[in-house]
Amino acid sequence: MPPVNRPARLALLALGAALTLAGGYLSAGPPRITLLNAALRIDYPWARGAGGLVAALGLAMLAALMTRSTWRRIGFVLALGPLLIAGHLLLWKLEITDSSFSFRGLFGTTTMAWSEVASINVFPGSGILVESRSGAKLHLDTTDFAADQRASVERTLARHVKEGSGPEPRIVVPN
Repeated sequence: MPPVNRPARLALLALGAALTLAGGYLSAGPPRITLLNAALRIDYPWARGAGGLVAALGLAMLAALMTRSTWRRIGFVLALGPLLIAGHLLLWKLEITDSSFSFRGLFGTTTMAWSEVASINVFPGSGILVESRSGAKLHLDTTDFAADQRASVERTLARHVKEGSGPEPRIVVPN
C-alpha cells in the first residue's frame, strides 16, 4: 500500500470506524413479518444485509490502513464476519403455507410438508426445533424476533400442525 500522510490516514481511520459502527447499527433489529391470507412470511429487510456489508467494508478499510502486515491480515479475516452475517441476513427467509413450510438460509433451503412433521420443540426466547418423521431437524433461531413475532410463528406452526394430515405430532414447550 502506498504511504499515506498522517492527516489523511487519521481521516480514513475515522471513516472506517464510522462505517463499521453505522453498519453494525443498521444490521441489527428484528426481521419483517408478512401475514398473507393463508401464509406467513418472515425475512429481514434488505437494509439489514446492506448494513452488514457496510460494516464489512469499514473493517476492511481499517485493515488496509494497518501498518504491519500481520495486523492487516488479522483485520481482513475479521472483516469476513460481518460479510457472512450480511449474507445470512440477505438470504434468511421463513415461509409457512397451508401445505408446508420452507426455510432458506446461508446454506440452502429446507422444505417440509406438514404431514412429515414429527415434533416441534419450542425454546422460549431462543428458537424452535422442528423434527421430521425421517429424522431431519430444522432449528429456527428466534433470538432477533420481537415477542409478538415469536408468538405469531408459534401459533401459526401449532395451527398448521393440527390441520396437517398424518399422525398427531408432539409439541413440546420446555419450562
